[in-house]
Formats: sequence, C-alpha cells, structure tokens
Amino acid sequence: MLHVCLLNTAPQRRSEQGLTPTSSNRRGFVSRLGRKHLISHDQQELECHRRRGDADWAVTLFVLAVSLHGQYSEKGQIADLDEAILLHRLVLDICPRDYPDHDSSLHHLALCLWDRYKKQATMADLEESIMLSRAALELRPLGHPNRAASLNCLGDYLKDRFMKLGINADLDEAISLRRSALDLLQAGHSTRSDSLHQLAFCLWHRYNKLATMSDLEESITFGRAALELRPSGHPHRAVTLYNLADYLRDRFMKLGANADLNEAILLHRSALKLRPVGLLVGRTHSISSHFAYGTGTKSGLRRWTWRNLSRSVELH
Repeated sequence: MLHVCLLNTAPQRRSEQGLTPTSSNRRGFVSRLGRKHLISHDQQELECHRRRGDADWAVTLFVLAVSLHGQYSEKGQIADLDEAILLHRLVLDICPRDYPDHDSSLHHLALCLWDRYKKQATMADLEESIMLSRAALELRPLGHPNRAASLNCLGDYLKDRFMKLGINADLDEAISLRRSALDLLQAGHSTRSDSLHQLAFCLWHRYNKLATMSDLEESITFGRAALELRPSGHPHRAVTLYNLADYLRDRFMKLGANADLNEAILLHRSALKLRPVGLLVGRTHSISSHFAYGTGTKSGLRRWTWRNLSRSVELH
C-alpha cells in the first residue's frame, strides 16, 4: 500500500510544529465520506508532503495512524491495527522528544497496543502499553486537558495486567488512578459514567480478592451513580445493570439482606430486556443463580415457592 511504501523515504526529524491536525472540518469530512475515503485522502496527503519534504509529513503519518485504528475498531481487521502501530512508532522515531504533541503519540500508540493485546493476548503488547502510558501521563500534569484520559487508560491497562497475573499492586494502582480521573471529571462530563463504572468494577475485583466490605460498598455506590448517568437508550446501560446486580448479589451472600437479592433479580431482568438473544446465556445463568440462592436454608432467607425454583431451571 502507498503509505507502507513511503516509510523508508521519510524526512529527517521535525523539530517545531505539533501533530494535532488543525483542520476544523475533519470530523465533518469523516461523516461525509466515511473512513475508507478518509484513509485514501490521508495517503494522498502523505505522498504530497513526502515529495515536498515538508514538516507536515509527521502530522499526516499520525492522522493516518489514527484513521487506521478507527477502521480497525469498525471492521476488526488486525492488519489495520498492525499498520497503525507501525505508523505511530515511525512518528515517535522521526520526531524529537520535546515536540508539542509527544504525549499524544505515546498515548495513541499505547491504545493501539492495548487493543492488539485484547485481540491476541500478547503480554509484550500490554507491558509496552503500560510503559508508554506512564510516559504520556508524565507529560500531562495537573491542569492538562487530557490528563483524565491518560489516568483512565493507564488504569485500564493495569487492571488487565491484574486480571492476567493477579498482582494486587496493579489493581490498587488502577483504583487510585480511576479515583484521580474521577476527581477531574465534573458532573456532566461525557466520560464520567465510564469512570464510575470502571472504578466500581475494580473495587469489586479487589473485594473478591481480599473480602474487604468497604470495597464492595463503594462498588455498589459507584455502580448506582454510573447507572444514573446511563438512562434508557444508553449503549452501555445493560452491562451497568448487570454489574450492579452482581455487586448486590455478593452483598446478599455476605450479609443475607433479602432486599439486595430482590434488587439484583430486578436489575438482571432489566438487563435481559436490553440484550440481543445471542447474548442471553450468561445473563440467564446469573438470574437463575439468584433464584437458586432463594431456595437455601440459611436463617433469614425468604421462603421461595416451587414456582420460583422451576423458573430457575427454565432459565438454564
């Protein structure tokens, strides 16, 4: 492809201008022509800058890499992601460390490597995403407009390493980073619900590891707050309902409060209504588990009828 063939003819390192595209109508261009045409447009710009030998070479490489990453997110073609990683590496190589948007290059390369880790489970990609994200965060001090994004992303990468290796320090740091990001995201911010949701999820994982009730209580509090910001029609409402139901179920298992179990069942029912048929297996299993809890003999449990038990079997 054109942009791959051009990589061996890149100009020397640039030293002045940043990488952030200055075109104010780029988003409109994407919506009018689509991702494929956008990438073709970027390829043509790349060739023009190469021939002129001007400083916008790195800018166009960066923009093309971001476009390819977006195309990977839409179509799932690993070749697009591999090429985006290659281009982001090239930008970092040809630009000095003190250029204005070094943090953006580090941040986007880390995102690409994390996506490839999620696809291929290669630990080297996850480790590098953590290293690059730490470097980007250092360049985004308090007051930087993108600091919260870096805090959240690094929290995601560390949470995933915890999920893989089980190192408590990674989960502790992920929780700390998520708290810091949440402090920067005021009410009404578009990503506040995601920070609340992910923080609740991390606290729940730590509760499962250490059985600290304060973590479980906080996961419920943050889960409820996230749900309030994800009303009917929100694309992530179902998973928020599902997770909050799990947190309440675990509190029921610990404290035996019937209200927690009842609410968990209601939340799971609501989540089921929002999920496509092909995604119902895990959710129906969770609901049937809640019904099964109701058939136990633990003191204080509400008496469940055979009708409820039969419904548990039907859901399986």
